[in-house]
Amino acid sequence: MSNTPFDPSLYTRTPNFTLLGGITLAESLYQASPSDLPTSVKKAAVAMEKVRQAAQTAWSERQRALGPSAEDGARDIDALCDRGWAALRARLAAYADLPADFYPKAKRAKELVKQLFPEGLLFTQRTYVEQLAAMDALLQRISDDKLDKDLTALCGQEFLENVRRQLPRYRTMVQSSLARTASAANLSTHLRLLSQRICEYTTKVAATVDSDDAATVARALSALAPIDCYREASARRLSVSGAEPLPEPQPAPVDPPVSP
Repeated sequence: MSNTPFDPSLYTRTPNFTLLGGITLAESLYQASPSDLPTSVKKAAVAMEKVRQAAQTAWSERQRALGPSAEDGARDIDALCDRGWAALRARLAAYADLPADFYPKAKRAKELVKQLFPEGLLFTQRTYVEQLAAMDALLQRISDDKLDKDLTALCGQEFLENVRRQLPRYRTMVQSSLARTASAANLSTHLRLLSQRICEYTTKVAATVDSDDAATVARALSALAPIDCYREASARRLSVSGAEPLPEPQPAPVDPPVSP
């Protein structure tokens, strides 16, 4: 019987980790995997390594997609577009306030304010996706109902031209935001798969131990040493910071943030 105790329960449940922590742990376990392990355990190690590589690639692509100022850029584009619609409506509303007895077009301006902005600018305060759909519909209505001439006569060419010019940038921003949302959900999937594969591998390693065979105990402890090191390092960080362990990340919401 081995003089070194081995508690399999310490390794059949992996520690909580972030995606980057899981990538590092899986890599360490793979590199520490002894060459004389049974074939089934080696297969589990290879499966774990494949998942780790996929997670590493996904994380790198996510960082590339985010860029250093993606959120700031989205807010800037949203604000610029919101101001454009506010300027168009304000120009139209200002004309509507003129006395119709002296300025006959004021009546038409008042009709267009009610027709195009029945809820004011509420649509600019919705999520990016909803605002894009609302702007698309509004510009399509202006085109279908041939309101371009009226709006140009009442507001000036620049105001309608401005909101039309902002739309392609806004659409690109929304599509990028949706891609980042999908990427965040994808990272959560990688985290779950990584946790599953690590657990499968460590459980199979633990199953190779024969308490009466000191060599199998030593081999398993060597293979699973990265788990012990990871737990010790995590404990030290928490001890220094006094913080609670971070929960595993959850999938991002389907909709991008609401316009500020």
